[in-house]
Amino acid sequence: MNIIILVLSLIVSKSKISSQYLSMKPLLYILCNLFSSFLMAQDCRDHLLMQKGAQLEYLFCWRMHDNPDNAVSRLLFQVDHVTDSAGSTWSSITKRGFGVFDSTKHYERKVVLQCEDRRLLIPYDFYLTDTIYTRDFYQKPVDRLPDNYGYAVAFTPLVDAITYIIPLNLECTVSLPEGKKKFEQIVKRGYRDVIPFTSKPYDVWPFNILSTTLAGKENVTTPAGIFACYKFCMEIAADNDPEPLKFWLYFNREVGLVKFEAARIRVVLNSIKK
Repeated sequence: MNIIILVLSLIVSKSKISSQYLSMKPLLYILCNLFSSFLMAQDCRDHLLMQKGAQLEYLFCWRMHDNPDNAVSRLLFQVDHVTDSAGSTWSSITKRGFGVFDSTKHYERKVVLQCEDRRLLIPYDFYLTDTIYTRDFYQKPVDRLPDNYGYAVAFTPLVDAITYIIPLNLECTVSLPEGKKKFEQIVKRGYRDVIPFTSKPYDVWPFNILSTTLAGKENVTTPAGIFACYKFCMEIAADNDPEPLKFWLYFNREVGLVKFEAARIRVVLNSIKK
């Protein structure tokens, strides 16, 4: 430990000379990871998503009328089973989505997360809602809705779309390791009488992730508490748009995602049960 600290101090002192500093940056990065690993060693099972019985609840909000806090879905993640196999830790999770105005409207699906080499592999749509029900989408009574009204928008679950690769130790991270950068998601429309349109009954949204870089550290206040987070900026290229879309992701080392923000979407941690 003392040797590592001594080497770090020597490198920092020599970094005043820019040419020497640039040549030493790779070594400095390696030593930073070695040093922080002594202080913040963390196993896969230390992460909340890798602990059997843990529950995380999020509110999925859709900006309407310049109000970013219109909750249109309540997401509940429950860790059912955790096992170690083939050098990785695997977590079997039930993802449930509930209607905000009518909790009898709900869906669920199984998701298996992998943690390998102290890195958590998460698909792009893991923290996003799969279905927005019509009543929640409009946020007000809709006279034309029958008793069995359905969904307004449904997103087909993605296959093989690992996007977030989150090191359990984020201390020396400047950008997230690259996952799958290009994929497509099918978006289906629901209740036709309320949402009239004449095009095909689904859209295909292409994604081209350009980068996910560290934008700093920030304490984030949520209904579940205050969390020290690493803030990342994800840039995604959209068709026919010269400017990339920017998503902001706030990750805590032990909890995972605490907040997600985009142009019209906001996901925030609502409660935790261990």
